[in-house]
Amino acid sequence: MAKPSKGLATAGVLLFTYLAHLRTPWFRHLASNLKTRGVTCNEKGLASIVVFAALSSLWKSQMVSLAKYLVFGKKLKFAGMADGELGFLDSVRAELLRLAALAMGKFSTPIYPPTTLPTWHLSSPPTLPAKTMQSILQGLDTKKVQWASLPNKLRAVYLRDCIKNLIAVSEDLAAAAAACKGGYEAGIAEERLVAVGAVKTMREFAEVLEGGAPKVHFYKRESGQWVANTFPACWWENVFFSGWRGEVWVEPGKGPTQSRLSPGADKAGITCVLGAGNQYNLTIEDIVTEMFTHNKVVICKINPVLGFLQPFLQQIFEPLISLGYLAILDGGVAEGQYLCNSDFVSRVHMTGSAATWDAIVWQGKPKVGKPPFPKFCGGELGGVTPFMVVPGNWSRLEMQYQAKNIVSGLVFNASHNCLAAQVLVTARHWPQRAQFLNAVRAEMRKARPRASFYPGTKEKYDRFFAEYPQAEGVSPKGEEGTYPWVLAVGVPAE
Repeated sequence: MAKPSKGLATAGVLLFTYLAHLRTPWFRHLASNLKTRGVTCNEKGLASIVVFAALSSLWKSQMVSLAKYLVFGKKLKFAGMADGELGFLDSVRAELLRLAALAMGKFSTPIYPPTTLPTWHLSSPPTLPAKTMQSILQGLDTKKVQWASLPNKLRAVYLRDCIKNLIAVSEDLAAAAAACKGGYEAGIAEERLVAVGAVKTMREFAEVLEGGAPKVHFYKRESGQWVANTFPACWWENVFFSGWRGEVWVEPGKGPTQSRLSPGADKAGITCVLGAGNQYNLTIEDIVTEMFTHNKVVICKINPVLGFLQPFLQQIFEPLISLGYLAILDGGVAEGQYLCNSDFVSRVHMTGSAATWDAIVWQGKPKVGKPPFPKFCGGELGGVTPFMVVPGNWSRLEMQYQAKNIVSGLVFNASHNCLAAQVLVTARHWPQRAQFLNAVRAEMRKARPRASFYPGTKEKYDRFFAEYPQAEGVSPKGEEGTYPWVLAVGVPAE
């Protein structure tokens, strides 16, 4: 039998992509049939399985690679995509395993690795002398104009080298992060997925620096306000995020303009980045944004909670560190205060709590009028993020799918994310409200209790029960040191 041509197979892949993007009844029907046979596979996971199977049919070696990946977690190599970007398949690996197992007629239950609790614990970072930090800042100051004046294409070369370094250390980095936070249903794959996001961000920056302006579709709302469709941005995002949409709403009255990354000595300066304590990709992306969007050289202080991160960042950003454009420091509160208030630093960016922001910007003064901190300070602060459920006539499968999405947003990274699903907003008179909340409870019962790696969690957990006595511990009790997932229903909107 003749082997199908690559062109024909590619056309088939594009067809499957189109079907996945439209969420056709055929996909829903196939997903439903699989579920009745013991395979929990939503449309997104199913699309990924179908597309990867189609692609694998082109090359026999890919079938061997897929088998090694499924059974042993071996790295996949796939034409046309960077190794690091294939990490998104880890998010559907369990679905792939179960489908393969069903085909072999062996079993139809989930295959998950055992829970591993954190083995790396927070300790006091070393104290850095003021003279040491002063010397580092002086070195960066001599490089700031040179960096801001470099042509974009040269900066893209440096960034591409950093991407290669990140991919090279991603396995060890994910293992270190899992040692800090623990491993649960997805094992180390959850931390691998974090690296994929960083690679994607860096690659998109490099493409823009190389002259490839992002392809953005604009449309006008009835009010006349412009909206930019920014996600999904490519074919594989359409496959893996079928039905999802990301938009940027332009300020009312403003036109749909697109900025450009442009060098210039007038933009020279030093940014102090205070790294995140919850996700390592945020520190990577903050450094990249300050250097390549704002044209600043950077001094980055790592959050002690992720104190394992320093050697990895030094390896990832070695091309920029070796040229004197970037410095990575360990340290605590005292070091952060010194850097923020240094005359060498013109700009600050931090990821953390509102208390940290207030300490920098308001410096213990009343929050009235103009803040006493004279510099620009950008911040991504922790919050209690609401997930809003639009009422409608939902099917059972739609409820199950969305309940799984919400609970995934809750449990990911032990809920230590600014966008974690902390508040669920439903319509009081929605006829299916109780049914939907039961679907959420069912998914929460499946989620393993997790250990907290972030300081202060125990106190907040206890305070939650004191504030909401109706709260119910939904998930079963886990290993010692873990916390069950909790749901409090009927919280007033006020």
